[in-house]
Amino acid sequence: MTIDETKARKGRKRSAAPTTPDPIEIAMEMDAADAAPDSPAREVLRQHSRLIDSQLKYLGLQTFSERLSAGLKMLVATVGLIAALSVGIMVWNASQDRSLVIKALNVPPELETRGLTGEVLAAKLLDRLAEIDKGAQSLRAPETFRNDWGSDIQVEIPQTGVSIGELDRTLRQWLGNRTEIGGEVVLRDQALALTVRVGAEGTVAATGAEADVDTLLQRLAEGVFERTQPFRYSKYLERSGRADEAMAVAVRLAEAGPDSERPWAWAQISNLNLVSGDIDAAAAAGQRAVALDPDQGLGWLNLMIAEQIRGRATAASRANQRAVKVLKAGRGQLSREGVALGYANESQFADRVGDFREAERLYMRAEARANYVDGGDPGGTAGRTLIALHDVSRGLRDPNLRADEDPRNFRNQVQPVVLTRSEAARMLEDWLTERRLLEATLLSARAVGPSTRVTIRNSLEPLLAVSEARTGDLAAARARVATLPEDCDPCIQARAQVAALAGERAEAERLFALLARRNPDVPGPLVTWARTRLDRGDPAGALPLLRQAAEFGPRWAEPQKYQGDALLALGRHAEAVTAYRAAIQRAPRWGGAHLGLGRALAATGRDRDAANSYAAAAGMDLTANERAEVGRRLAAVSRGS
Repeated sequence: MTIDETKARKGRKRSAAPTTPDPIEIAMEMDAADAAPDSPAREVLRQHSRLIDSQLKYLGLQTFSERLSAGLKMLVATVGLIAALSVGIMVWNASQDRSLVIKALNVPPELETRGLTGEVLAAKLLDRLAEIDKGAQSLRAPETFRNDWGSDIQVEIPQTGVSIGELDRTLRQWLGNRTEIGGEVVLRDQALALTVRVGAEGTVAATGAEADVDTLLQRLAEGVFERTQPFRYSKYLERSGRADEAMAVAVRLAEAGPDSERPWAWAQISNLNLVSGDIDAAAAAGQRAVALDPDQGLGWLNLMIAEQIRGRATAASRANQRAVKVLKAGRGQLSREGVALGYANESQFADRVGDFREAERLYMRAEARANYVDGGDPGGTAGRTLIALHDVSRGLRDPNLRADEDPRNFRNQVQPVVLTRSEAARMLEDWLTERRLLEATLLSARAVGPSTRVTIRNSLEPLLAVSEARTGDLAAARARVATLPEDCDPCIQARAQVAALAGERAEAERLFALLARRNPDVPGPLVTWARTRLDRGDPAGALPLLRQAAEFGPRWAEPQKYQGDALLALGRHAEAVTAYRAAIQRAPRWGGAHLGLGRALAATGRDRDAANSYAAAAGMDLTANERAEVGRRLAAVSRGS
């Protein structure tokens, strides 16, 4: 091809019409048709590429700037929100302030030169108030007090010249309900006259020698505490052994205190009467407390205790039901320890109907634990459960059930220990052991307080009367029950049992019927009544009582086992087998139930199964008579084989 043809072809290429109106695409077509590195089309594309890079950089900087600006705005807003929240929290705390603020007392120069400055005296007063506060602990929740003292904290922010502590104090004075104490000391003829003003509560004064300044400050502190927190002051006096003064403070509060404090005052009066042994007055005061405030948890608890001591099981259970309800619902106004009492006392309902495993579970759960028991097994719960389920020997091995007859420990330890060991002896029909245990306890407990003496009279003495009758001393038993109160469930039951053992059938039936009416829907009195009928040879009369008891206590083994005894005596052997097996299902290690099952199985011709039941019973707890019978029956089986 000639040079002219080549030029002509290039000319034709340059003159070809573009296929698109987009200038960039036109340049790209021309660049594809012209491979020269310095062609105009390639230069256009380079310049466009640079333009795009510049635009991207500009856009990136703009986006960063916008983000930075937005971030700064958000940071400023966040800081403002935090500041607003901080101020809001400070305002809220200030509005809830119930603290006590003691200002330096005004003192004459002569005292200052001797080191008794206003600041020193205020500090000494504060120390004594703190000691009283420490000794005034109760189950009442702190937030329910009319004055709930707190503390004043200062924090300085540098470079602002503003003290948050000063701002906080100003807000608390403005919005809160602080109690401010100020006053002065006057020196007159070598005697000091100290006066403090307790906010709107008036003044407290004390006069005495300068050498007795500490005593004077103690009197001032007690006066301040009584003016500001009378309920807690009464608790302090009670715990300090000043019961009469504690009662006087509580009575004044009940009669003339604010409406919100009167239920608490009556609850404290109830508590003080419990300690002094005036149980009737304790019950009456507890009733006043809950009448004024149906959610008064402490009033319900004290009323329950009073009714328990008086031996009125149903009234005690009803009070406990209300206490548990309000405390678990958070309305009982008690501290964590008080709420834990509500959870722990819920176990009494299961115990009352013979559901002992459930009672133990409820008592040992985490919600029922507090400082007063400090976790673990408080006082032999596991051992008591085993004994209630007729696993007597294993239950008595619980170290918490070891006898301790020191009267100083009676209220917290010996009473439940003695009652449990007494029950163990009754289950084994070891009446002489029970009698000796109760007599020794009564002898050692002569020095206990009046409240415990009432408990002894209404709980231990009825048991002792029955054991006296069981050991053949009917005269002593009759004399003892004659001294017991009429309106007391254990006392009524003891009189009924003594009457039955003395052959006074009509009187026993009357008393048992009375006891059942006083305790409806409860299996215990019915089972005791039925057993007296079985003992006198009336299984037909015992059976309806036991069936009713089984309805009230479906998880209790006793109604089932004694139904087996009644059915066996009536010749209804197959039904007796069913009843005994139901008892064993509820109390697997009840030796007497296994023996009864063996008797019933033998009566139905199932000798091999009967022998297995006798062998099982031989490895369990039995009464002396039962163990002798098991020995005879096993020997007979051995001879027959």
